[in-house]
Amino acid sequence: MQSSLKKIISGAVCIAFAVSSMPILGNVVADAVTLETSVTVNATATGTLENGLKYELYEDHVEIIDCYEFAKGEIIIPDMIEELPVTSIGEYAFDRCKLLTFIKIPDSVTDIGDYAFSCCYDLMSGPIPDGVTSVGNGIFYGCSSLMEITIPHSITSIGDFAFYGCSSLSFIPIWDGVTSIGNSAFYGCSFLSSITIPDSVTSIGEQAFYECSSLKSIIISDSVTEIGQSAFQGCSSVKSITIPDGITSIKAQTFSGCFALTSVIIPDSVTNIERDAFWGCYSLTSITIPDSVTSIGSEAFMGCSGLTSVTISDNVTSIGIHAFQYCSALTSVTVPDSVTEIGQDAFEDCSSLKSITIQNPNCELSYFGLGISIPNTVTVYGYPGSTAQAYAEKYNQKFVALDGPQDTTAPTDSETNPEILWGDADDNGEVDISDVVLMNRVYVGVDEISEKGLTNADIDQSGKIELADSMNVLKLLVHLLESSDFPIQA
Repeated sequence: MQSSLKKIISGAVCIAFAVSSMPILGNVVADAVTLETSVTVNATATGTLENGLKYELYEDHVEIIDCYEFAKGEIIIPDMIEELPVTSIGEYAFDRCKLLTFIKIPDSVTDIGDYAFSCCYDLMSGPIPDGVTSVGNGIFYGCSSLMEITIPHSITSIGDFAFYGCSSLSFIPIWDGVTSIGNSAFYGCSFLSSITIPDSVTSIGEQAFYECSSLKSIIISDSVTEIGQSAFQGCSSVKSITIPDGITSIKAQTFSGCFALTSVIIPDSVTNIERDAFWGCYSLTSITIPDSVTSIGSEAFMGCSGLTSVTISDNVTSIGIHAFQYCSALTSVTVPDSVTEIGQDAFEDCSSLKSITIQNPNCELSYFGLGISIPNTVTVYGYPGSTAQAYAEKYNQKFVALDGPQDTTAPTDSETNPEILWGDADDNGEVDISDVVLMNRVYVGVDEISEKGLTNADIDQSGKIELADSMNVLKLLVHLLESSDFPIQA
């Protein structure tokens, strides 16, 4: 009973440390702290060895369940206890045995429980026997002195947080046969210099290699079809990446903070580049977005200050807010006619930008009601009567008409008539929370609004400011509505 209590308490302490030191990943944290409490077969007896190891006897095998907390140096797990083979090491069995430097595990062991060696801060080495098939969740979590580990060919999966915080680990082999790498599996392995992901792997979890800042070489096989959010975020030494052909979406922050990244190949299978995917990759000089991609997420290439050219494919329909902000080396951009909307501040602070060509005459320029924020020295190219021309005239930018027929069928009132900027109640050329506040004050009779402000704020065109008007502007600000949805009939 005492050893079980110690295991629960020490496990809770280690998990509390884990939760306080890692970002939240959807349901990952919840999964990490869920303990299996059901027991299908009861132990027949328990005992303690001279070296402080505690064990449980079953009919046909022995499980190591605990270790003397102050055990230090090397510890050897025997292959037989009371004439029964030692086949398993229980969850949290060596948790917080922080003075241990080496654990010898016998070949008879086929199962190692989750967090079995977590928070063994001085542990430097610990080979896994050939009979083990899975590196469990958090098995070496927080083992910051772990320098080498032998993973056998029998392993088929690497669990969540398996080597989280193993900051001294410089190399780890991943053999054919492994099919998945869990969430945060190598999070913070800052000394890891290279990794080869074999053909058998199909998925790489969220934050799997987060902040592996010494990682220079990453080889990902084409068998991988899923790369989780932030999988390689903060891998600041990686210079090149080839994304496998089976990937359909580059998830949020996947390569964010890969400061040394100079080249990346995006395959034709990718349809979506999510937010912050390449945020801060300031060594990236060029990018080609293939025809398969239909959307570029918010801040996808924000801070890519070395980017001199970008090719946007003809199938992209939307460019998110701040998508190319601070791309200070970018000199020209052509937005194809497939693009129907360009988000707020998409090209803000692109200080070297000289021209932008917008080929869709009906492209919505900022779907949050504000400008796309390109420098006022930029020449805007577009068709006569287009939203591009209306934008250029509104913000006093040079406009050059492209050859071709004028299209006047689709632009909305707010895009072609600079006198209407839906939601701009204070008539200052911007839509923000102060407009909502003013509208509410006007509604309750404690403030006044100009005639032009009333035109902008009367979303339902009822002739007066109502609570529904301010609510609709609030929905615009939090992205539940788009400016193209206005006016809304009462």
